[in-house]
Amino acid sequence: MNVLFVAIGGFFGAILRFYVGQQLNKPNKQQFWGTMLANVLGSSLLALLFLMLERSVISTHLWALLGIGFCGAFTTFSTFSMEAVSMIQNRHYLSAVRYVSFSFLLSIVSMSLILWIGL
Repeated sequence: MNVLFVAIGGFFGAILRFYVGQQLNKPNKQQFWGTMLANVLGSSLLALLFLMLERSVISTHLWALLGIGFCGAFTTFSTFSMEAVSMIQNRHYLSAVRYVSFSFLLSIVSMSLILWIGL
């Protein structure tokens, strides 16, 4: 049954991630704000959902739907990696360093703050 919840959540997470990327990413300018936003928001939401699961506020089915399915599909390491490599290949080294650094730091810091505040 959880597989179905993961699939449904993944369906909607992937669609929203695609939409956010279409609206905010500007590949010709080497700007990938949509991917960064999806990763930071998805990490933050995942932290909130994890706290709710730990405290039995949400069921394992809702965790499968939103935490594993939705957040798993909404956040994207593969697209992030492709975009960073594209910047490097196009010799936009400073942009690549900023993109990787900010994406990583904002995602980790937002998740850490939510978990720290929630404990």
